[in-house]
Amino acid sequence: MKIETKNLVNRVGELFHQSLPSQQRPYALNRQSGISLLEVLIVAGVITVLGAIAIPQVSRTLESQRLDSAAARVASKLMDARMNAIKRNAAGKLSIVSTRTMQVNCPGTTPVGTLETLPSGISFSASTPASITFDSLGRLTTGAQTATLQSTSGRAKALTISPAGKITVGSMY
Repeated sequence: MKIETKNLVNRVGELFHQSLPSQQRPYALNRQSGISLLEVLIVAGVITVLGAIAIPQVSRTLESQRLDSAAARVASKLMDARMNAIKRNAAGKLSIVSTRTMQVNCPGTTPVGTLETLPSGISFSASTPASITFDSLGRLTTGAQTATLQSTSGRAKALTISPAGKITVGSMY
């Protein structure tokens, strides 16, 4: 009796399935679902192409951000040297210690604050003076000066200091 009932239920299910329009029929029970190897390879290829396009752009953006950050740090240190010169009524200077480090000194050679290091991949160019000195009124002791920062890929940013002590950050590409 149980076998007949089971057969009857299966037969009713088949008849119901056949009576539905094709859009409303449930998937066949023996249909396999999943993705094929070809579909996986196509998706992997698309991801590879998109990555090859995006990675260089991300690298350039990160380098540009590091250069901007370094320029802001140098401008801040220049302002520190200028403000210390005015505050202490003595000469204040930003000393370029190496191609990647700088130190504010006031008066003369007395260090103020800590030695500042530029981000990796950014350095002072050879044309940057060894020190930039402000007098007790916050003016440069020499004419206008330019400190240039450069990245390993050759991008550069110039910081120009006017004789009056105004600091301007500009791009040089």
